[in-house]
Amino acid sequence: MKNDSALTDDERNDKTSHLSILIHEEERKRESYRIENLRRRHNWLPFIVEMLKAYATQGLLVPAVDKAVVAKEAEKKRETDKKRKRI
Repeated sequence: MKNDSALTDDERNDKTSHLSILIHEEERKRESYRIENLRRRHNWLPFIVEMLKAYATQGLLVPAVDKAVVAKEAEKKRETDKKRKRI
């Protein structure tokens, strides 16, 4: 490989572009590792599964889901009404 001072503008731009891509890939990997570490540190999935099982055995799961569905539908209706008022 040529010394950096002996590179043409095109070669320098190619090298800069290549290095920028490598930096971007490393930043993406670092973010991926950070998210994975957070997930491992705060893994709520087993807790959520056990809570849902407990709700189901007590007969509370279906009513809770129905209540959540009704609340979400009401929220969507409010948002739709707000949008209509703006227009």
